[in-house]
Amino acid sequence: MSSSAFKQFLVHEGRGRNTPCVVAIITITCGLSVLTFIFGFHELWQLNEVIEAQCQVNSSDVGFSGGSLWRAFWKVQILNDQNKQIEEGEVTIKSYSSYFTESGARDAAQKRKANEIYPCYKYRDHPLGSMWSWRWKKPSKLKAFLILSSGLVLLISGCVLYILRRVYKAQATGQTEIGITERLDLET
Repeated sequence: MSSSAFKQFLVHEGRGRNTPCVVAIITITCGLSVLTFIFGFHELWQLNEVIEAQCQVNSSDVGFSGGSLWRAFWKVQILNDQNKQIEEGEVTIKSYSSYFTESGARDAAQKRKANEIYPCYKYRDHPLGSMWSWRWKKPSKLKAFLILSSGLVLLISGCVLYILRRVYKAQATGQTEIGITERLDLET
């Protein structure tokens, strides 16, 4: 798309107006940036709130998780560094991933062998309670950085589109200023 076609798209008024489309693009872009910031900061929060323990696998199985998806499940004992049980009874850990076939879920379940000990992680004050709060994967700084970076890119894109729309609209209507300098003159 050429520069003049882009300007035309942003400010076109009249019969085949693009205004609702452009406003929707700007709104969706900024809205998605807010969501990615929330997820990114949640990942950072999890990094600071994680508890590490050892999980001894007692058994593994697969289960139907709705739709056409399967999940792997493990029954484990939660142990401390000295291999002493720190939670009463068995705890169920479910796979983070879903699988389209039962055999795919079974392959994932068999990656952790019975009577073997693996590191596992729990988030303090997890909203779903202790039954589902233990996980195999530790939160990642890289994942948090990528999510927050994506949010920043979306926010900057939305703001740039909004500013360009105002500038091009001012140029199209023959205005020499877009209102920013008028506000600055009032403050001085």
